[in-house]
Amino acid sequence: PSMDGWIMYPGTAGAMNWGGGAFDPKRNLLITPLSRVGMVLQLLPKEEVDPDAGFDPQRGAPMGPPAIIQGTDYALKQKIFLGPLMVPCTPPPWSTLVAVDLAAGEIKWDVPLGTIDKLAPIPLPAIRWGTPSQGGPIITASGLAFIGATADSRLRAFDIDTGEEVWTEEVPRSSHATPMTYEIDGTQYVVIASGGHMFVTPNDIDDYLVAYALPRADEAE
Repeated sequence: PSMDGWIMYPGTAGAMNWGGGAFDPKRNLLITPLSRVGMVLQLLPKEEVDPDAGFDPQRGAPMGPPAIIQGTDYALKQKIFLGPLMVPCTPPPWSTLVAVDLAAGEIKWDVPLGTIDKLAPIPLPAIRWGTPSQGGPIITASGLAFIGATADSRLRAFDIDTGEEVWTEEVPRSSHATPMTYEIDGTQYVVIASGGHMFVTPNDIDDYLVAYALPRADEAE
């Protein structure tokens, strides 16, 4: 506990709770994103919340106004554990993608997920410190893990065996949905909804649906 409340690490959106993981039965690996950002939780007298206030989906959410805990005398307020420069107080990376060897019960690899260039208040390079993330990965038979999830508006592909980031592409908005893949007439597509997130990127909401595919052999130059 602190003067401002209870510090929870990982936070209420922490670890792999939101977004889930993907399982590769061939390698017996679980691929999952992890959130490594702490939260500060405060319990306030419920009288501090206007009972006549209209519906607000931000109430009780991280960085939102407090929400009454029904059946109690209290309201809950959550905020990210930030320092004076408005970055998390916990050390980076703040989000990672992890491969768990389920047979051995060990971490095979653990790599940063996301860059801070689009989030910093001043121009910065694409430093791989991880970003706030919500969303899960998919795995393809070719040995790739595709994931959006990050608040830096990118879709990425990782080598399942090594964790190397082998491809990244900017998308119109942050993509907190889980990607999907399908095949039509011999061409494989990867599709993701890029609409932002009301808690992660509340000022950048939209409704894009983005699809990618490799050119067919008979179409390649």
